[in-house]
Amino acid sequence: IDYYNNEHVLKNYKFTPEMLKENVVPTPKGLIEYACNKYDLVFQPISPEILKLVLLERTTAKFTRKGLKLTSKLYYFNYDYQNEMLIGKKTVIVAYDAENINKIWMIENLVYIPFFLIQERYQDLSMSDYEKYQEIEKGLFNQYKESELQAKIDLNKQIKGVLDGKRV
Repeated sequence: IDYYNNEHVLKNYKFTPEMLKENVVPTPKGLIEYACNKYDLVFQPISPEILKLVLLERTTAKFTRKGLKLTSKLYYFNYDYQNEMLIGKKTVIVAYDAENINKIWMIENLVYIPFFLIQERYQDLSMSDYEKYQEIEKGLFNQYKESELQAKIDLNKQIKGVLDGKRV
């Protein structure tokens, strides 16, 4: 962030003749300083927590009866949203940290409302670790699917044999 705000040169930005005359630095910081000086603007301070939330990735999640669902992960809700939970199917915009899936934030009227992961087995995983875990779990189930099917066939044969009065 520091590099892009302070050092990144805006090659495609179209400077006005006035800006060129005043030797405005062609970086985001230079443009902001120019605008603040020209229009007497003052920046409002922002807390590091709010800055982090603003920079998080965005996606959509859906309210279900079990919780706020993001992909296959469930997050428990704030009781203020009990109606959305009971009705379900409402889609909302959420912010999430790809490095830790323990918490997501629903964004409502520019307010970040935290929701917490229900499934303890996924605690402290990153999004990529969670996806790897899901793939391994899926592979494990697929690995035994064929043997389970064969066992069901054998069981059906045994049941049919008992019903026909034969032993298999």
